[in-house]
Amino acid sequence: MKIKDVEFPRVVFASGAYNFFGPGNGIGHGWWYDKYLDRFLPWLSSSEKAGFIAKTTPFFYRQGNMRLGSDLQPIEKFPDCVKFYFLRGIALNSVGLSSPGAIELFELNKWQKIDRPFGLSHMSVKPTLKQRITETTGFARLLKKHLPNFLAAVWLEENLSCPNTGHDVCSLSDERLYHLEAIANQNLGIPVFAKLSPEDSVSEMLRIAHSGLCDGISYANTLKFGRLPEEIPWKKLFGTDDPEKSPLAKYGGGGLSGWILGDLICRRIEGFRQEEPNFPIMAGGGINCHWNWFSTKKLIDRLVDKGRVSVIVIGTGKVMRPFYLRPTIWYADKKLKEAER
Repeated sequence: MKIKDVEFPRVVFASGAYNFFGPGNGIGHGWWYDKYLDRFLPWLSSSEKAGFIAKTTPFFYRQGNMRLGSDLQPIEKFPDCVKFYFLRGIALNSVGLSSPGAIELFELNKWQKIDRPFGLSHMSVKPTLKQRITETTGFARLLKKHLPNFLAAVWLEENLSCPNTGHDVCSLSDERLYHLEAIANQNLGIPVFAKLSPEDSVSEMLRIAHSGLCDGISYANTLKFGRLPEEIPWKKLFGTDDPEKSPLAKYGGGGLSGWILGDLICRRIEGFRQEEPNFPIMAGGGINCHWNWFSTKKLIDRLVDKGRVSVIVIGTGKVMRPFYLRPTIWYADKKLKEAER
């Protein structure tokens, strides 16, 4: 897929899967556990075929629920705002967009030195609408200032769906267009993708796509605890669908990821495709989270064949089943290449 002269990798790691600056060594490159994956599973872990999207950052400093040290690694290696259920292939998190802020991240001059296409990710988190739109405008202006110094072509993923920011983004439907418009007004000249939630309906996906304010949809984010109880068996998974009784109750309930979202996401995309056959979508949900690799293969087949997605996104699956990671990446890349995407 090529948009505005940016050639997208066919497979990318989701926002945050490789910290702010992607694979490599040094501040903000990967997470502390990646060195162990590289050491003990060097033939199975990552692949140069896969790109990445940077961890979502607000414009301003935000402590969130996972405090970061000066090396941009979590101060606590196992923060209590993240819970992995490895046997079940699912996870909850309420990291809350911990970040030193966009200004400091740009000043580190690391994004500018990356030499292959990748995605940046931004979200506004201020308490009022006016402040959030101002924040988005500020980020877009800052990005525009630094773009001439980038070695690689980049795209922007505007996160319009994180469930852990203290305000219910998915209910603020009109606000989403204001953020996309604020970015469009800066004439960045790069692709902009709107990151939506599994909670978003087909009609909401269509509204965003037809707005003319973005170049594609990134689908999907984590699902806020307790939402869509008719589609997600919360009580079976956690014994409750009440966010106040969630394992991450003290952080507002958290967001769900893992294989359980795969079918839901596919159905949404397939419904979208009935109305909009060509609009670009990068998608993932539970990729590489099954015990049986052939279940992941089946999910990729469905996303490519029926969902006609252009990019496959791997998130939680990076740590959930690292022993399947390389074959998953190679298969997804091959599948999309055969589909001429």
